[in-house]
Amino acid sequence: MTIGTTNPAFRLDLSRVDFEAWEPTRENDEIARQKITFTALWDITNGNVINNCYVVNEVASY
Repeated sequence: MTIGTTNPAFRLDLSRVDFEAWEPTRENDEIARQKITFTALWDITNGNVINNCYVVNEVASY
């Protein structure tokens, strides 16, 4: 969906992730949806869980 001139988004870059489940739905004539279950893990090498987190929108700064 475009709002103004951007496609809003929230993005997370996780260091390590353990995926536990994936459930796609394939209903006729509907938008495809997916449910993914995961756990973010501590990365000893980087010393963090989240590498980067940012929002894409029309606001230049907060």
